[in-house]
Amino acid sequence: MKRRYFIFGVKFFLTFLTSSYGDRLSCVKCNSVDTPSCVYNPGSPQQCEEGSVACTIVKLYVPNLQDDSDANFNDKAGQLISLHRNCTKEVTNEGCVVDTNRKQAVVVCSSYCDSPACNSSPNLVVLSRNLLVASLPI
Repeated sequence: MKRRYFIFGVKFFLTFLTSSYGDRLSCVKCNSVDTPSCVYNPGSPQQCEEGSVACTIVKLYVPNLQDDSDANFNDKAGQLISLHRNCTKEVTNEGCVVDTNRKQAVVVCSSYCDSPACNSSPNLVVLSRNLLVASLPI
């Protein structure tokens, strides 16, 4: 009987320790305009504001002007303008869209994830693990 209470107590304690109640998501927060190293070495994650549901990476690119008559003279097509890493309280569609509401049109690419520090720069361990998984036979 004591053993059953002990096991219950251990399970309760472990559940309490691993519960997400009160825990906040942690994401990398930076932008390449203020901190150029944000692109390849963004730093450590920071705790998100209450209500944040995901980490995000938003990249702005110079659009490709293939249909324009001066497309051959646009050496900057596809060049990264800026990269922002942050927390977000809402998740919208992932992917890329052309934003023409700015002074100059840009391609905006957004991605979201919901695990701690998931918007950090990929490291060699993650890359090698992904390569290993990709090379396994199906």
